[in-house]
Order: sequence, then structure tokens, then C-alpha cells
Amino acid sequence: MITAGTEALFVYDDEDQSMTRISKVEGLSDVTISAIAAIPDQGVVVVGYQSGIIDVLAGSQIQGLDAIARFNIIGSKKINHILVIGDKAFFSCDFGVVEFDVLKLEFDGPYYIGDNGASMKVNEMTFDGQYLYAATDNGILRADIDSPNLKDFNSWSSVPGIQGVIGSLTVYDNKLYALKKSEVFNQDSILYWDHTFWQYFDEPGTFTTNKIRNSGGLLNVCNYFSAAGYYADGSTGYNLTQGVVPYEMEPRDAVVEGDVVWIADGRAGLIKHFDGWRARPIQPNSPTTTLSFDMDSRGTELWIAPGGRSGSWGNQFFSEELQLFVENEWASIPREEMDSIFDPIVVRMGRKDGLVYVGSWGRGLLEFTREGQLLQRYTEANSILQQNPQINGWVGVSGLEMDESNRLWMLNSNSEKPLVVRFADGTNWTSFSLGNLASSSTSTGKLLIDGQGQKWIQLRNDGLIVYNDGGTPANDEDDQYKKLTSQEGNGNLSSLSVLSFDVDQRGYVWVGTENGVSTFYSPSRIFSNQNFDATQVLVDEGGFIARLLENEQVTAVEVDPGDRKWFGTAASGVFLMSPDGTEQVLHFTQENSPLLSNNIFDIEVMEETGEVFFATQAGVISYKADATTGGESFGHVYAYPNPVEPGYQGMIAIKGLVNAANVKITDISGNVVYETSSEGGQAVWDGNSLGGYRVSTGVYLVFITNDDGSQTMITKILFVN
Repeated sequence: MITAGTEALFVYDDEDQSMTRISKVEGLSDVTISAIAAIPDQGVVVVGYQSGIIDVLAGSQIQGLDAIARFNIIGSKKINHILVIGDKAFFSCDFGVVEFDVLKLEFDGPYYIGDNGASMKVNEMTFDGQYLYAATDNGILRADIDSPNLKDFNSWSSVPGIQGVIGSLTVYDNKLYALKKSEVFNQDSILYWDHTFWQYFDEPGTFTTNKIRNSGGLLNVCNYFSAAGYYADGSTGYNLTQGVVPYEMEPRDAVVEGDVVWIADGRAGLIKHFDGWRARPIQPNSPTTTLSFDMDSRGTELWIAPGGRSGSWGNQFFSEELQLFVENEWASIPREEMDSIFDPIVVRMGRKDGLVYVGSWGRGLLEFTREGQLLQRYTEANSILQQNPQINGWVGVSGLEMDESNRLWMLNSNSEKPLVVRFADGTNWTSFSLGNLASSSTSTGKLLIDGQGQKWIQLRNDGLIVYNDGGTPANDEDDQYKKLTSQEGNGNLSSLSVLSFDVDQRGYVWVGTENGVSTFYSPSRIFSNQNFDATQVLVDEGGFIARLLENEQVTAVEVDPGDRKWFGTAASGVFLMSPDGTEQVLHFTQENSPLLSNNIFDIEVMEETGEVFFATQAGVISYKADATTGGESFGHVYAYPNPVEPGYQGMIAIKGLVNAANVKITDISGNVVYETSSEGGQAVWDGNSLGGYRVSTGVYLVFITNDDGSQTMITKILFVN
């Protein structure tokens, strides 16, 4: 059984109950899958994407074709549906129809089937043995399959008696069934045509329906909260509703195979409905949503806040489940456990209390256990958080950070006292005014605590505020605050539109703006009479000197255990720069890597493992980097994988090191085959010698010393070729 998520295919083997994921990492050409179809006789699966790209999967081979994506068409090229007839596939696209020969890999089209050859969105197609039917946003068109020129719009004519948005079509019991969509929830209708009259199949305006399909001798109907199969006489073959299963349902498609009904569900994953009443959800090890806005990690645990803000910092009203990644397993917190919040935009894990805190853009602060149990939601009713005086009940918590004393600092946006701290005892709170620098009309964003304990506050298109509590948050008499702008002598930011920031291991603060990166090398001077202005790092770009990421909107900054800087951008993907920012180490884009989107919302490094997570517009993806947290002395030093088996082409990690350790790898005779330094607590080796060739079978010794030679360590790696 093959099903599709937004970014991957999932192949489920019902015999051993295993699920295999096929994504861009495994060779798919794109992300944002919009349609799939199987051609069993050829052993082929065709995948269509929102971009117009298609993939043809045959066995272990994947061939990407971009003919539709390259059509000289203004507007969307999304593939909405794939109809298979023999060795031909018909793509329903946002502009019309494209015919595809699966064996020859040849395209014919586009077919502009609107009035006078105009472009027309086609939602889905079906076939009754003679006619092709196309569901559009303005009724149904049909054409004889034997027409000498399907590309000619005159070959297509309207099916009489039906208008409006037709979302899905199928032929069942020699009748044409159509799903007529409504803009009003639970007002969709299913009608059928006997080639003379249209009649209602169900009570008009009862459900919101996603899909109808003829499969297994049943008319399968997927509604928003239920799926049902009907025989030609109207009797029910099966009826699965959310009320009889212990999980949320949003059926998108259904296929009948013998006595089993397979349901592709937007909430529960793949549902196997069998024995007449049993329904088992089969979920891949992946997030349940593609939405992601902010992330935080501790150890090998990661939390994701799947909310968001609009471009004008308004609400998106996203209410997706919080996502957890623990010991390489994904889980989610059901929406009923989230106390009806929307737009969770920031998450932070407590340092010592074992709790997790989530800030919502409008619904206050939530406190969870690490296991995902909601303990409390804080609003103006039960805490010192304030609501926006312009919007009744709106309590925005935009930034969260834990300090070294396990105090929780937060930003209470659009309030008179926007900086708030909850002390480690969990009961005492204090809020701080920022004088005339911020008021209830001021929207705050992210929060950072630097090496001096100063709080950096992102403002919307108005620079930064730095707050110094003098080390006494309970006493505001020694507090200081200052606004940083783009003016020289007052911050020298490269833009007033600050988008991100982080502090590195030397205490420097790196600020991402809509015009590159500004670096504060002396944040301790901000409240002195000395110069503290930011500077822009200069980089050599092929002989031209330029400012670091100049003209890029730098939406995310993350410092890894090797003190290298990861920068996410709004349109150019991800950059990894050297510790001083002058040398580019890596550049990932959607085009040159499995990165899901070039629009990056957040970056989080899991320091214990070195894995780097990217929250993008199209979902979360991770990259196994080579920097982990290093200790002051060697820990349990080991290599992985070990032994290195024949055919292995990945990196070999040497773990448990101190930062910047020197690593020499020799053969058993003492000949040096490779030398490197650790990034944080880890060094990596590709298995090749200094000369670039693959090393031979044998035992290799790894000699490790710290930077001053006072600590040494030896381990071994067995190589088998």
C-alpha cells in the first residue's frame, strides 16, 4: 500500500507491518506532493507536485521530469490529480490538462479546455470507457477519448445541468457522480447523473466532503470526520466515524482491497479498516503537520511550536498539535490537551525543572511536563500577564528564555510591561516597563539572554531593546534599558527590521536582519560610554569583498558546539559559516539538497548528537552535522559505525572528545592516513586517506590529544572492504 504525505511517500507492507519512507532525501525530485497514481501492470507509481514536476518510480529507480514545470505559463502549475487509462496518464492541473505516455515518458499538452481555449483549473478527472470528464471550478467538461485532437478546446463540451465548484468525480454503477463544493462548512453535496437528469445522492448540505471514489464495488465517500462505502442500492458497506474511534479523523481518500478498507487520513495517517468494525491507525515516524515556527532541544529531545504570524504580525489561527522528537521517535500532543490555543509561536524547555513552556500569539503561556501533560495555561486571569487593551482576551507571549538560575523570562507583546520573569519557585512573577521605548501598541518578537545576562528584545521593524536588570531582577532600581537602531553610535544595525539573533561561545551577539547580519563584539559596553556598535563581517566572494549575507533576509541564527554559525534565510536556504563568519562551509538550498524549502523559520542544533533541524515553510528536516558539545576532558571515546562494513559510504564519527582536539588516524604500522580536528565533541572521517583513496581492510588506530597536549586518548576502528 502506497500513500502520500505532503513531503514524502510511505510504502506500507501489511505482512510485516513495516513502513518505508521515500522523500527528497531518498531521491524524490521535489517536496509538496499534490497527487499520486499507480499503474500496477507496469509496476510504476507517478507522483505529481505543486510545482508541476513529476516523478516516475519504477522499482528502485526514480526519474524526475520537469516538462510541465517548464511550460511557459503564468500562474500555478500544480498537479491536482492523476487519472490513469492503460499506459496513459492525464494530469489535472491548475491551468488545464496534460497527457503523459508512461512508457515513452512523453508529454502532450497543455490542453486549454476553457472557453475559446482559455486556461481553466481542473480539479480531477474520470473516465467512463468513452468520455473523459473534467471537474472544474465552473461545472464539468467532457471529451470523447477517441477525439482526434483533445488539445482543441472544441473537443470539450459542458455536461448540462450542473455548475459551481466540482471537487471530485467518479463513475459508479454506470452513473457519473460529482462532489459539488460549498464555501460553507458541512454544505457540500454529492449528485449523480444518469446521462439525462442530475439527482442528489445524499441529503444536500449535510457534510464537508473531501473525496469520492469507485473502489472495491463501493462508492467510497470521505467526509471531514467520517468515511463510508455505499452499494448501488444505497445500502452501506462500511461506515467509519470519528465518534467510534479514539482519535481524530479527517479522511482524504479511500481504497477497498477485498475485505479491507484503506483510508488516507489527514490526522490519523493510514487507517486500516477491517473485520467490519476494527480500525487501526498506521502512522509513519514523522511529524503530524508540516507547520513549524520555533524549536528547542535538550539532550536528545526536541519540541516544535507549529504556530505562526502573518506578514503584518497578525494571527494565522493555526491550531495544529505540538510536535515532540524523543530518542528518534516522533510524537504529538493532541489538540484537546492544548486548551484551545492557537498560534503557538515559541517553545522553551526548562533547564532543571523538567517542564516545557509554550508561548501563544494570543492565548497566553502554557506549561507542560516533558511527557506532554498540560499543567497550566497562564493568562491575565491567573498571572501578571496583560492582555492587549485593543483586543479583549488577547494575551501574546512572543519570546521565552530560561536563565542560569532557571528563571523563565518572557515577552508579553502589546502590553504596558512587556518583559516578564517568573522565578524558579514557580509562584513569584515580576514584570518590567520599558519606559517610553515600548507601550501597549508595541509588538515584541524574539527574546535572547546574552553572556552578561542582558535581555535582547526584538521589535517589529523598529530595531532592538537591550535590558539589563543589574543581576537583581527582583529590584528594578538598578535596571537599565536602551534601544538599538541603525544609527551609528546607537547600534549601527544593518536594518531596523531585526529577524533573529543568537550569542556565540565568545559572547558575541549575531543579529539577523532583512539586510544581512550585524555582529556585536562588545555587548558588555552597551550601557557604558564606550563604542559598542555592531559591525558587518566582510567575506571574500571570488575576489569581491562583500558584507556577510548582504541583501538577504536572515530569519534564523544558530551557533553550533563548534562555534560555527548557521544562518537561515527567507529565500536562499541555509548557510553554515566559520566561527568568525568569514568562510562559507556549507550552503543548502531546495535546489541542491533535500532541504524542503528555501524559506527558513528556525534552526535548532541538538548539541548532544550534532543533528541540525531546519524549520521551513514546507516542514521540518534535519541534517547530521559534525559538531557536538565537547567536555573539558575526554568522555567515553568511541567510533561509530565500528566496524565499518563493506559498501558503507557515510561519515565515521569519533565521539566523546574535547573541543578542538587533534585527531590522527594511522594504520597498524603507524602510517598517518588522515588528520583532522574535532568540532565540539566530535570529529568525522569519510574513510578516505590523505591521498583521497579508500583505505584497505584492517585495523586503524585513532590518536587524540587536546589542544595543549595534556590529555591523550586512543581508540580503534575496524575497516572491512
